[in-house]
Amino acid sequence: MHSKAVPQPQPDLPGEARYRMRDLIRESGFSRATIHFYQQQGLLPAAREKVRNSAIYGPEHVERLARVRQLSEQQFLPLRAIRAIFEGIPKREFTPDQERFLRSMRSAQASTVAEAGAGPLVADEVSTHVPEEELASLHDAGLIDRGTDGLSAEDAEILAAWKDLKALGIGPERGFAATELGIFDRAIEGLVEEEFALFIPRFGDVSGAEAVAVVNKAQPILERLLVANHRKKIRKFFDRES
Repeated sequence: MHSKAVPQPQPDLPGEARYRMRDLIRESGFSRATIHFYQQQGLLPAAREKVRNSAIYGPEHVERLARVRQLSEQQFLPLRAIRAIFEGIPKREFTPDQERFLRSMRSAQASTVAEAGAGPLVADEVSTHVPEEELASLHDAGLIDRGTDGLSAEDAEILAAWKDLKALGIGPERGFAATELGIFDRAIEGLVEEEFALFIPRFGDVSGAEAVAVVNKAQPILERLLVANHRKKIRKFFDRES
């Protein structure tokens, strides 16, 4: 398993700018919670120094945050992929035949979605009760995609889940940040990559449309498996700690 290197603070160079958190917020456009989340995830180097209760940052922090925004908003990369770029983790490689098969699956899946008439929902119908800072944090954590055409059905469900969690008390009032739901995005993204790494070599002898049909039929079955396993792991956690 790849072990994440801990970023080390760098010494000041003569004439370099020094930034406090409020400066990073102003320069990057990210919220305080999002910047802290990026630090926790190893996307941002550690502060250069601590002065009383304030951390001091350098130009490399501003540049890194700008790079995260560029990769996220212009290249639409999730945080997992961005972290892999920063850490030099090689991308999973498929053989040329497997790449062609994957492209045929993408094409078949796109056709299936188009035929079903699935389209984005109007953002205002779902997000009006979610503060803008939380919407931005959920986007930065990779959980929702924010476009000019509205939210997808999946993103609407994610927002509804966040709203319901807050109603239970699992929200900002108890110190829970929207970015912390990123643990689910990272877990699911890694799971999906592993799923297709197992699936593609074994179904390369069928058409892309046939493979997509199998995936779509398997999806609700696997979701039941995930829910049951999650419930079981929670029960075992309590059993272990009792």
